[in-house]
Amino acid sequence: MDAVALDSELSKWLTDKWKEYPLVSGLPSRPHPRWALRIDPAVGEPYLGAWKAHCMDLVRQRQEDA
Repeated sequence: MDAVALDSELSKWLTDKWKEYPLVSGLPSRPHPRWALRIDPAVGEPYLGAWKAHCMDLVRQRQEDA
């Protein structure tokens, strides 16, 4: 968290929020940071397209596992 806060580029891409949840089922809930990644469109292609494709693959995998 400190490294992200000090880095001007990372702080644009990553945001954190503290949430209370168990790390695994059966453990008590505790506060943990949850990170969100925001892609800056200014990075352009091919990185932006590759990242979107990766996210879509993750979504498809989740749907297949459900």
